[in-house]
Amino acid sequence: MAETKASRLQQLAGIAPVPPFVVVDRAEGTIGRLDGAGRYMVRSSGLKEDQAQASHAGQLPTLGPLAAEAVPAAVQRLLAHPDVDQVIVQEYVEAEVSGVAFCFSEARVLVEYTALPEGVTGGKVNPFTALLPTGIPRYAALQPFLARIHDRFGACDVEFIGLREPRFVQVRPITRETAFDQALVELKMQLQELEDPAWVENDFCRVLAERMPISRAMAEAYLRALPAVYAD
Repeated sequence: MAETKASRLQQLAGIAPVPPFVVVDRAEGTIGRLDGAGRYMVRSSGLKEDQAQASHAGQLPTLGPLAAEAVPAAVQRLLAHPDVDQVIVQEYVEAEVSGVAFCFSEARVLVEYTALPEGVTGGKVNPFTALLPTGIPRYAALQPFLARIHDRFGACDVEFIGLREPRFVQVRPITRETAFDQALVELKMQLQELEDPAWVENDFCRVLAERMPISRAMAEAYLRALPAVYAD
């Protein structure tokens, strides 16, 4: 039987920290008593989603964060779609950042993250980036879990919440080529380590587009300006 978003999440929970969740089958149609968490995310799961041949990403909505009393209606809304076989109801977790890790191999993992909710998955920003493995301390907690996830699922992309105490909410096969400029990613990694608080959410990393020829020129211009910017 083909894997689904729900079945992968159940496996993921066995090897990495995952926010509490329940899976509602179409045959059941209703959800029991929730565990009292403040808010929840409601996601679809079906045999046509997140497969190795095609992801069908974004074709069905993710609903939330929702209060507990709004969850039953959200479950019914998703189950009304013919391609939805199950619905995942998962505790919503707030964190400073969230993002996606593209695990191409144990030795090559591209991480994209931002403080803007669904900023990466929604394509809202040019995110902060990292290339793992690395010795930069901020990724020390994330790296071992991503290695473990790759061991279990092979080439995959993983949605995560938080860097210091990461939690993982989805995993799916990589279904498309992901081209990126390795030198530029490594440059951004170093810029992100500057101690100035402006780098928490900075305009430079927001506008630095990975796949445009102007990117390198922008990076070089910025580096030339650094001595003046930080002269004091």
